Amino acid sequence: MLIRHHLFLVFLLTLIFKFSRQFSEETVKFSIAEGKL
Repeated sequence: MLIRHHLFLVFLLTLIFKFSRQFSEETVKFSIAEGKL
């Protein structure tokens, strides 16, 4: 049970990391687009 909970936490952290990285990339693209305008 403890191991399963640990795996779930790792999975959750991986999802958050991927999402935050994608979000930051979108923010950078948006900032560059705003800067060109």
